[in-house]
Amino acid sequence: MREMLDHVLELSAPRNVTLQVVPLEAGLHACLDGPMPLLGTPKGQWFAYSEGQRNGCLISDVKLRCARGSLLC
Repeated sequence: MREMLDHVLELSAPRNVTLQVVPLEAGLHACLDGPMPLLGTPKGQWFAYSEGQRNGCLISDVKLRCARGSLLC
């Protein structure tokens, strides 16, 4: 376990990487299905893409992006 934690800390060392830990007591969290990349178009539109074990979802509504944890809010 110690080696795994050391490895995670090493991977999070670069300035462009943020490590966030959510305690189990927090219950449901917006990104439990996995990462939510933000996609920008040449026309200036922004979309979030959420992909889980069972499905994928392209989110175009700003309110939904905010509710699901996007940083665009």
